[in-house]
Amino acid sequence: GVPKMQSWGVAISPDNQFLATAGISPWVALWDITLGEKVKDYGPRERTVHHVAFSINGRWLAAAGYDNMIKIYDLIRGSVTGELKGFPWAPLVAVFSSDGSRLATVTGDEKARDVKLWETETGTDVFSLSLSNISQSLAFRPNGLTLAIALNNGNTVLFRAFPWKNEDYPGTSETPVEKRIELYKRQNWLLRFQQ
Repeated sequence: GVPKMQSWGVAISPDNQFLATAGISPWVALWDITLGEKVKDYGPRERTVHHVAFSINGRWLAAAGYDNMIKIYDLIRGSVTGELKGFPWAPLVAVFSSDGSRLATVTGDEKARDVKLWETETGTDVFSLSLSNISQSLAFRPNGLTLAIALNNGNTVLFRAFPWKNEDYPGTSETPVEKRIELYKRQNWLLRFQQ
C-alpha cells in the first residue's frame, strides 16, 4: 500500500485512477489508487518537490520544487516533456487550463510576484503578468479563457488570460509586440473582488 510519509503535495488524476505524491524526498511518486501500489517514480530532482497537479485531460503532471523549477511529465510516455525554469524563487502553484494546453504558475515571493503562463507541450513561457501583491492561489475558469488570482491583500482578480498568438493582441502589425501585449494586459482585467 501507500507508505506513511510526509507529503507536501498530493493530486488525484481526473479519472480517479492515480494519486501523485510529493514530500520530503526529491521524487514524485505515482500510485495506482485501486491497487495501492506505486506505478512510477519521477526524479530525482535537485531539491524537494512540494506541489503536484494533473491536467484535466489526465495526460500531464506538473511538479513544482524548491529547485526553482516545474517539471512537466507526460504520463502517456512516462517521461519529462518540459522543464519550466527562470523562477527567482520556488514556484508555489501550477494550474492547468481545462484542455491541458496551458499552465499558470506563481511563486508567491515578495520580490517575484509574476503569474506566468506557459504552453504545456513545449514549456514555452508565453506571458507574464506582474501583480501588485503576492498570490498563492490560481484557478482557471472551465473554458480556459479566464484566470482567477487570489492575492494576499484579500482581493481576488479575474484576468482574461489569452490570446496566445501575437497577431491576436490589439494594435497593428507595425506596433511592437511588447507594446501590444501591455495594451492587452491593461484592457483585460475583468473583475476585482474584495473579501
